[in-house]
Amino acid sequence: MEELVRKGEKTAIENEEEGFMKQIRLGKSFFYGTDINDRPICVVRVRLHHSSDQDEKDLEKFTVWEMETGRLMLKDKVDTACVLFDMTNFSVSHPVLNHLIY
Repeated sequence: MEELVRKGEKTAIENEEEGFMKQIRLGKSFFYGTDINDRPICVVRVRLHHSSDQDEKDLEKFTVWEMETGRLMLKDKVDTACVLFDMTNFSVSHPVLNHLIY
């Protein structure tokens, strides 16, 4: 995981880590500018998360990669990010909720 943080997604491509790259290609989350306080904005598209469709380790790698990407975007005197959860087309029957309920 340290190599991924140091070298980025190129390492995952070279190591054929398709599960991790799938998370990126789906666009589950991404950074989109900054808010009025200069905090990086991380957009999380909840409807694209299906717990049965991913390996836990791949999701962990993706989460760490996303957090480190946000950390690199921090400016002087800013030590937090803004996380926006996009709930578009999300319903109570979504697999995320089913997973949490059972």
